[in-house]
Amino acid sequence: MDRRQFLTSSSIVLGATSFSGLSWASLNTSDSGNSRISKTQFSALNIPSPIAHFQAPGGQNVAVPMQAQIIRQYNESVYAWFETESLLRVYSQNGEALAQVPLPTNSLKDFALDSSGYIYLLQSGKHEITWINTQGDILGTIGSFGVSLPEQLNDPHSLTVDSQDNVHVLTSGSHTIKVFNTQGVLLNEYGQSRWLNTRRLHSIDGESVITVSGGNMQNNTWQFSLDGQLVNSQ
Repeated sequence: MDRRQFLTSSSIVLGATSFSGLSWASLNTSDSGNSRISKTQFSALNIPSPIAHFQAPGGQNVAVPMQAQIIRQYNESVYAWFETESLLRVYSQNGEALAQVPLPTNSLKDFALDSSGYIYLLQSGKHEITWINTQGDILGTIGSFGVSLPEQLNDPHSLTVDSQDNVHVLTSGSHTIKVFNTQGVLLNEYGQSRWLNTRRLHSIDGESVITVSGGNMQNNTWQFSLDGQLVNSQ
């Protein structure tokens, strides 16, 4: 049985939480304080991971710390999704466990919040964005699978919500970023140059400026305005 099977079949408990070793201000990497947090940064905050308990084939009881796979900061809260959990965990800047948001899945590719606190999810194996509230109720979906129409999605991989509450979705199939409003209407598509080789895009972040990471070694970044104009590259 592999790690994922162990964790999927296990019962989960959450240990006590505390922040130490890293100032909260050092996490504010965007102009509004809303951004992704790396696993290294999250580890430095010393928030203990939820523990998965399972029974090994030999009958022993084994406890395994779960790994945070997607972590995002919104204002003074940290939202974290731990592997195989069907919920988001929310922490305060003091490390207090504030809330748990139920999810319709235990396998996420990405999530992002808008200015009202609504959550947009990319679920593994789906070609659409699921829109939920903080109680976990599904409010709607954006996009559908396909390659023939501009508004269709082919393997959406990463997303962010900008300062105008439009949803930017990086799709691996088209190597572009598609922008939707909350009614699911496609507003724009950007991310590739007409004349250069196809950019390898990996993830996106940001609100007032959209930062895209990628490259063959995942060591390149590009910054785009909200209307899709390239403003900087490294």
